[in-house]
Amino acid sequence: MFNRPYTKPVSSRKQPRIISSNALELLSNLTHAKTEDEAIREIIHVFSNVFQPLDIIYIALQGDAILSVRPHDTPSDVTQNVIRFGKELIKNSQAVEDLPGKIVLPIASHTETYGMVSLEFGDMPRPDHQSIDFGHRLASYAGVVTSNLRSRQKLEDYLISQNSTSVEGFTGLSSRRYFFEIAEAEFRRSQRYSRPLSAILVDVDNFKLLNDAFGSETGDQILKDLSRIFNKELRESDIRVRMSGEELLILLPETHMRYAHALAERLRRRIEEMSFEIGNQTIKITISVGVASLNKNIRTLEELVNCCDQALTQAKHCGKNQVSAWAAPLVEYGPTFPIPETDYRIGFY
Repeated sequence: MFNRPYTKPVSSRKQPRIISSNALELLSNLTHAKTEDEAIREIIHVFSNVFQPLDIIYIALQGDAILSVRPHDTPSDVTQNVIRFGKELIKNSQAVEDLPGKIVLPIASHTETYGMVSLEFGDMPRPDHQSIDFGHRLASYAGVVTSNLRSRQKLEDYLISQNSTSVEGFTGLSSRRYFFEIAEAEFRRSQRYSRPLSAILVDVDNFKLLNDAFGSETGDQILKDLSRIFNKELRESDIRVRMSGEELLILLPETHMRYAHALAERLRRRIEEMSFEIGNQTIKITISVGVASLNKNIRTLEELVNCCDQALTQAKHCGKNQVSAWAAPLVEYGPTFPIPETDYRIGFY
């Protein structure tokens, strides 16, 4: 028998049911998966907790090829049956009705299928149609995450094969060439599939004064310390680059404005609370942050970065050490408060 996620006897187990709030909490871990292997573990964990099946099988696919099977000792005939049922389901959504004691859910995004999840219920009551529909939604979300991870891995493999220098030496941040190659691909993908994409631009307040007082090497060391702190807060899929002397740009795939703003505020507080050792002195530094998210008014990656820059300018004009978010021009009602003409009538909140 396969590795069972639950060991209770059938008679003592509750009927499978979905718990939306619990599922959302579990999905947050899936979103932060750094590799496809981590994503698969989280997918299995999500479906096990939400549906509580007797057994669960996950098959990772690339085209018609089987990349991996969980559990690893799953018989080949069972694996082939799951794949066959999954393909039938893709062609005919009613095929699931013909699977007694089992639900097969394709892990897919658009026309690509990345895997199959088989939930085995045995003699237990099958979930109702509403629960199955929720399962399809979970599977679709897992498909998007898997698609992103594979696309990123494919692009990174290509860049490595081209002998691109992907990391800037002293900061550990992406080189500008590497950043914009990946960022352009992420931007086009987000536009094509209407996926959320945000960016934050970080500026070290009074950076020139620090360089003048302690030397440029001190400024470089501060940026290196900042990048190390940021790495603890960011996902592997988040891309960062040094834009100029004191500016760091971070691209956040699959991230809405509210979460990007929350991350920016968390980074700002972290820096504000820390002390930095410069020679024999301990100093405090602060950062200002501009945040922008992809919407219908932003058509290119350059425009997204420019929106971040406008928001950053607003943060500095308002006293520094704060986060400002870019909003689309207010055409019908005008700006929410007076803004100089040089700000192009952009509202901030």
